[in-house]
Amino acid sequence: MNFVKVFLLGIIEGQSNLSDKFMECYEMTLRKYHNVMSKSLYTVAAKTIPYKEDIMRSLGYDGITKSIEEAVYADMRTYSKAIGVVVFYIEQFYINNKIPTV
Repeated sequence: MNFVKVFLLGIIEGQSNLSDKFMECYEMTLRKYHNVMSKSLYTVAAKTIPYKEDIMRSLGYDGITKSIEEAVYADMRTYSKAIGVVVFYIEQFYINNKIPTV
């Protein structure tokens, strides 16, 4: 979930190369939990990430209307914030119950 949050924030911040952002987010959030095979799969998956313009179009942005683009970004911010709250409580659960994370 934290991966999705960080990736969406990267889109909002204007990151144009989403493959690079995908791998950056992976390195920050998930890599430490994965074995060699999983790491390789994420590397391959990063190469299949569509262009930012294509993602925005699939989310409703027509490429012209600024208010639609702003609405898509607002939805991303809302979703990222909500995911952040969930991640926080999951992390607190792990800490409070002394559950190892790695």
